[in-house]
Amino acid sequence: MKIGVRLGAACVLCMAGAVDAADGDFDTTFSGDGKARVTWPYQISNPRVAIAADGSILHATTEVRASGAESNLDFAIAKLDPDGTLDSSFGFLGQRTVGFDLVTNGDDTLLGVFPLANGGVLLAGRGATDVAPFSYQAPGFIRLTPDGDRDLSFGEDGQVVFLDAPWSDHEDLRWNAVVRQPDGKFVFVGACFSCDGAQPFAAIRIDENGQLDATFGDDGWFIYEHEDYVEISEVSVDAWGRIVLVGAFEPDDEPQDRPWLMRLTPSGQPDPTFGAGGTGYSFLSSIPLIGFGDWHTSGIAIDSDGSIVLSLENNGAGLVRTLPDGGLDTDFGVLGFLDLEREDGSEMHGVAIQSDHRIVAVGSIDHTNGDYDHYIVRTLPDGELDPSFAGNGLLRVNMTASFDDNASNVVLDAGRPLIVGRGGEDIEIGTVIRLESDLIFASGCGD
Repeated sequence: MKIGVRLGAACVLCMAGAVDAADGDFDTTFSGDGKARVTWPYQISNPRVAIAADGSILHATTEVRASGAESNLDFAIAKLDPDGTLDSSFGFLGQRTVGFDLVTNGDDTLLGVFPLANGGVLLAGRGATDVAPFSYQAPGFIRLTPDGDRDLSFGEDGQVVFLDAPWSDHEDLRWNAVVRQPDGKFVFVGACFSCDGAQPFAAIRIDENGQLDATFGDDGWFIYEHEDYVEISEVSVDAWGRIVLVGAFEPDDEPQDRPWLMRLTPSGQPDPTFGAGGTGYSFLSSIPLIGFGDWHTSGIAIDSDGSIVLSLENNGAGLVRTLPDGGLDTDFGVLGFLDLEREDGSEMHGVAIQSDHRIVAVGSIDHTNGDYDHYIVRTLPDGELDPSFAGNGLLRVNMTASFDDNASNVVLDAGRPLIVGRGGEDIEIGTVIRLESDLIFASGCGD
């Protein structure tokens, strides 16, 4: 491994804390105890996290801007310094709320947060074009300057929204996830909730300037019509530039939903090397059912060999891994599945893979009949719980004096798990946890 001469701020902090690091311990160089909180005036949901080149942490979420009949959703973002304190030079004392506002009281839902090379931030999401519950949800971006203001050099008033597009004929098409490719282009994925006839799902690719990429799919978009409903919920890009869409599917002859995957080539066509018979998709029908619920895919991480790990929720908590061709990896866990249901109930909401192939998954756990805590799990590459992490591979964290703590997303910050979520009686506290790690040179330390 070649070690670069210059080290970023995150690497310096990583090396400084590495001597006494113990996996699963809170990183006390972060907010004093490894735990930071961001207070919002209204309820928030499904926080996302990203790390800027200077080590700053972007905690972004969807916020309910009011209550009652006049409520609507907007994007909300907080910027934290690498030590976990709010960056007072950003927005208003480190926080900012913005929205597309395409219609009065329309709901704008955040799907992703992406730092830019100039220190600015790109917020990606969907904006309602009507106040009806399932109106067309247009994909788009809001770009902020390094100090948190709208970047007026981008689009119109700092935003780009795709209103006139071939897929807008599907009034119930809703975009559910977005990913940024290494080349700076973005892929949005979504599904139609109640379209007539066949139930389509879709992907579009947009370049860093907010323009539709005509080299992807059919002039920038890909639509697949399945005979039954497929709920596409997450998307990721592998090391070869292939795009993996994941979600849940319930065929007519099956009792409940199970994980479903499709892989597209870099040009936006079904990948004939993926799935049974070269179909481009894989249905994991052998995942065990627990009770009478469904398995919904809540997170995706792709390893360096092309294998895919999915976090599961709704029916319980679990992880599943596929081989690079989409077939179930039966050497992982128990025949490809790791059951993570514990105490009075739990769910997994996000997943990441370390450079040593160990897996970190996060979610929520109900330990006292409705009292939920953050739930953090680490496994060995074969799907066994990692005893070097928190003693038994499982960590439960109570972040707020409430019943609603919930971790939603995890990334690796110089090898250290960085977990974001929410808490508070009215779900108004954004939470950030950073844990120690012995992986000094992972995720950006050295080259």
